[in-house]
Amino acid sequence: MNDRNEINAPAPPGLISSITEGFNAVASHVYLILPPMLLDLFLWFGPRLRLKTLLEPWLDRYLALMNSVLGAEAAEMLAGMEELWQFFFEQFNLLSILRTFPVGLPSLLYNAGAGETPLGTPPGLEIGSFWALVLLIGAAILLGVLAGAYYFFKIANTTRPTGERLSFRLVAWQTLQSLALMGILLILFMLIAVPASMLISVFGWFSPGLAQFAFFGLIVVLFWFLVPLLFSAHGIFAQRQNVFQSILTSVRMVRFYLPNTSLFFLTLLLLGVGLDQLWRIPPASSWMTLVGIFGHAFVYTGILAASFAYYQGGLRWMQAASRQRQSLMRA
Repeated sequence: MNDRNEINAPAPPGLISSITEGFNAVASHVYLILPPMLLDLFLWFGPRLRLKTLLEPWLDRYLALMNSVLGAEAAEMLAGMEELWQFFFEQFNLLSILRTFPVGLPSLLYNAGAGETPLGTPPGLEIGSFWALVLLIGAAILLGVLAGAYYFFKIANTTRPTGERLSFRLVAWQTLQSLALMGILLILFMLIAVPASMLISVFGWFSPGLAQFAFFGLIVVLFWFLVPLLFSAHGIFAQRQNVFQSILTSVRMVRFYLPNTSLFFLTLLLLGVGLDQLWRIPPASSWMTLVGIFGHAFVYTGILAASFAYYQGGLRWMQAASRQRQSLMRA
């Protein structure tokens, strides 16, 4: 009986087979690349929402205060800080927040700044009110997560044996779960990064070498915590799990059943980041950027579909392995 279970048990998901399945799914459903393409086109040709008018007076007051406290000795440092902030004011576009994480649309041009386009310079709009800034940030995050939830749902459907009907209620529920996931990951990151940054600063007072060693230690700790959370969003869209169930499933799958997950995601990361260097070769003022937008949308949609294929295969294998272990314990 146990031998029959072992023969019929699904094989663990493979790296190449999952990537192939993901890109085949996108090739069969090319419309899936439209949401990230539309986002990039909007960020390319749309208006730039800037914060210079709102934040520059605060920056001037801060620099004046620091100059009175530190004196002429810090003049060069403060001048460099002012130049850095002025560059930020010129390049930052508040609409880049539409590219939300971890659930959101991939974007090639989310950090494109204030570059030219083939149609000229896009209009720049200044935000003059703090409450307008808060409302715009909230609206951009909500819209970005909503679009990302729809995008994730459609991709998850292509890797399921049977598809699921789309409904407003389902997308709204998945959007709320995605927002909760974003908040949980942000809190976890702050709980690790803030104390670690303070510790690195303390080490820096004694020795730059100790600070560098502590920094690499922080990277290792973050890696150890983040890898089991890589599938934390997948259960929401593939299994209709709430955010806590999805996180627990991700941790359980990676920790106990799929230790090679880090290699799988490292391969996807190298594929995406490596090709990004190709897509960014044309300047923003060239129509060839359209090729980069198309290529980026296709590759990252394929990468996300591959991760869902890997997740679904890993879930089937984990459940089969769990059943086999229970049957062996009963025997």
